[in-house]
Amino acid sequence: MLDELWQEFKTVLKWLLFGLLEALFISVWVIIQWAVDKHVIATYEVEGISKVVLTIAQSLFAFITLLPILLHIIESSVRMIKRTWRNLNE
Repeated sequence: MLDELWQEFKTVLKWLLFGLLEALFISVWVIIQWAVDKHVIATYEVEGISKVVLTIAQSLFAFITLLPILLHIIESSVRMIKRTWRNLNE
């Protein structure tokens, strides 16, 4: 009984730690995007087609930067689900 509770606690703790790590990744990403927008892009007062090109480039860069983080979140979630499923079937 105690061993089962300990195993369940470890599983829940892993889920929480991975969740916190993923939240940290996303938070760092948001801070970087905000800092680039506030301190780099806002200082160069661009207008017209340059502003459109800059916005497209910023959006593309944001997506490309976020993609590995999202893939890591998906990979770790799938791994945890498989591990939990395996533990339930034992």
